[in-house]
Amino acid sequence: MKVIILGGTKFIGRAIANAFVNDGHSVTLFTRGLAKPTGVLHHNHIYGDRNNLDDLRRASTQGWDVIVDNIGTDRRSMELALEAFRGQLQKRSHFFFTSSASVYALLNNQTQPVKEPATDSSFLMRSEKPTSLLHSLGQNKLEAERLLTLSPNINFTIFRPHRVVGPGHLENHAFWYMARLLSGGPILLSDGGVRNLQFTFVNDLAKAYVLAAKITKSNRRTYNIAQRETTSLSDFINESALNLGIKPDYVPAPSRWLGSLGGPFTKITSTFLDVSRATKELGLKPSPFKNFIRITAQWFRDYPLHESDLKLLLSNRKTEIHLCRLLCFARKLPLIPRG
Repeated sequence: MKVIILGGTKFIGRAIANAFVNDGHSVTLFTRGLAKPTGVLHHNHIYGDRNNLDDLRRASTQGWDVIVDNIGTDRRSMELALEAFRGQLQKRSHFFFTSSASVYALLNNQTQPVKEPATDSSFLMRSEKPTSLLHSLGQNKLEAERLLTLSPNINFTIFRPHRVVGPGHLENHAFWYMARLLSGGPILLSDGGVRNLQFTFVNDLAKAYVLAAKITKSNRRTYNIAQRETTSLSDFINESALNLGIKPDYVPAPSRWLGSLGGPFTKITSTFLDVSRATKELGLKPSPFKNFIRITAQWFRDYPLHESDLKLLLSNRKTEIHLCRLLCFARKLPLIPRG
């Protein structure tokens, strides 16, 4: 198959590209060229702006079997993609859209685990305007989804990953915690680490694209992609520490005190996805939690971090450690040594 990926130089797009190449397909990346696509196996490259209709039309002339929109964010970006590729989509091409589990933050009522709702106007949205970045992202992604699902006579598949983790890109939220484990010192453990978490391993997500591209049953379907197990924040940090060879030192604190000091995984809603549709229809077998955390942690351990990387990952670290000392003093616990 001939595959074009809108985006593909960074984390998820790179994994998708490599999954298709490894499966024997011809892959072309469509990017602005601002970042060299390192780590991507054999591929072609078309330079262009995802938000420029003329650039997209120029890329649409080569007869693609699969079109992956990995960087579309809202209704307007979907309008551009559908306008540019409509001729091919009405013939044979299959359009894949990377959405997000954040769309479920807009549900008035959630029955856990959350199944993929019918992709039509029956999706229940909150009446109020988005109150957070998560709600804004979810609303924008859902509006893009709706435009796609209401487009007749085209083949499409939508994927809704959760918290995506894996090797390959330092902006991954998992590395916020792993950087603190490697740097030493205590970690503020929001609400004692009891918060439930669910992750999507990036390689599982990439595999889902390849599987769906091969079967007609995936046409006009939406799939949750995530791990099967229920895990917690403390499970994640402990497993990361184990694979980094670190014995973690925790200072529990209520999340309402911490704000951003509690880490990125404390700011996301505790939605748990039902992945049975993907496992049954696509034959996807989600990787076990311990396996993909090991792969992720070992990649981070061996990655040659630069000073600028550490500055970004460890921002507010001094404030965190100072708060840990204050909490230990207030609770009459042994004071944390200065370091």
